[in-house]
Amino acid sequence: MKRQCPKCGRYLPLTEEFWYWRNDSQKWRPYCRICHLKNRHKYDAFCVNCGKKIKATIEQIKGSGNVFCSHKCRTKEFISKQSLDRMAVTQFKKGERFSPDTEFKKGEHRGHYFSVGHTPWNNTETMVSCAYCGKVFKLKPYRVRMHINNYCSKKCNDKSKYNGGIEEQRRKMKEAIKALSDKYIRIVLSNAHINKTTETIELKRQQLAMMREIKLLKQEVANGVT
Repeated sequence: MKRQCPKCGRYLPLTEEFWYWRNDSQKWRPYCRICHLKNRHKYDAFCVNCGKKIKATIEQIKGSGNVFCSHKCRTKEFISKQSLDRMAVTQFKKGERFSPDTEFKKGEHRGHYFSVGHTPWNNTETMVSCAYCGKVFKLKPYRVRMHINNYCSKKCNDKSKYNGGIEEQRRKMKEAIKALSDKYIRIVLSNAHINKTTETIELKRQQLAMMREIKLLKQEVANGVT
């Protein structure tokens, strides 16, 4: 559903982006969002610093009494003149250069000087050995300093982190499920929000074993019928 703004004449959808529903009057706001913002800034005011005539809202005029035409004038109001003078000395004017003799020219290589024995952070010739398999590979110095142990691949990282890798952990979990070990029973009880005691673990193990036997009997009956 669209509605025409009586101020600008545009047809806009009745959404919070362009229109606003007033709970007090139970009606839509008569103007679109852009026209409403322009309508709010309709009172004549003067900038406190430069005296420029601007348009402001009634809240800005009655709130603090200090109305500014720009952020630059607002900054001058809160910073002392002595600080502004020191800032003006360090600022560069348009077309001005701090040191024309030492500045880099267009197309010139912006090299860096490193003292003897210091390795640049992006040097790709740094050789390190993998903490898991011992393979020697290249790595940037900043990455060497980030970690205590460095690995040549994600596979070696997983094997070191997960005690043999994710595949090994999956294999061990399959064996635990097949043997109905205490570790697997505790996981099942935790998912069911049941207290893990010796009695509950043993009862759950017997229940799962009986369910497997019933499933095998059903499969044998089905195979015999067919």
